[in-house]
Amino acid sequence: MGDRFTLLDEPYYRALCLVSEVLQRAGLDFCLVGGGAAQAWIASLRTDSGARSLAEEPRLRSALRKTRDLDFATRVDPAEMLPVLNELAAETGRDAHVLGARAMRLGPVAVSLTLGPEDLSGMSELYDDFLESRAPIRLRREARVDELPTIGLPELLATKLTRRGDKAKDILDVTQLLAALHDAWQTADLERLRRLVAQRPDALQLLAEIEQAIEEGEAT
Repeated sequence: MGDRFTLLDEPYYRALCLVSEVLQRAGLDFCLVGGGAAQAWIASLRTDSGARSLAEEPRLRSALRKTRDLDFATRVDPAEMLPVLNELAAETGRDAHVLGARAMRLGPVAVSLTLGPEDLSGMSELYDDFLESRAPIRLRREARVDELPTIGLPELLATKLTRRGDKAKDILDVTQLLAALHDAWQTADLERLRRLVAQRPDALQLLAEIEQAIEEGEAT
């Protein structure tokens, strides 16, 4: 089944920084998406945008959901992406293996890339909006601060609320994201989120249920 990681694990965090560095060097517009993006947002919110290191925030151990993958989105032809991944593999060494233009392994960490709307299982018509929503998330590991392009928070929440597949992990991510926002005294652009999922009443209902659960938990 493979190992599962959070940003507190060195192989996962190192792989995140390596891929981000190579994609930036290649001049690609890209962003971290999926479970890795949820972790990045939660960690950033709970460490005051990198003012404190990841290790200094004890709540992260329970707030970050372990995952096998790092997922990135960009817009590029597969033929152009392949040499970028080959360059990354050459720099990393024998533990790196390119599995095509959309996937590679960096040691124990699996890296997946969506290269265009056709790779997105849902809401593909909003692919470019998701990509353009990216924001630089600041994370601190020991003395080092990294800025990582990450899908915007309303857009991330929309993908989690509408994604097909294992809904349990998506509900957990949404819950932890909204709780981190609440504890940081910040608010996501929930009106934008509601517009993004306006045609999905199931997503709106799920959002309302999660918000209610957080409020009820706060009151008990």
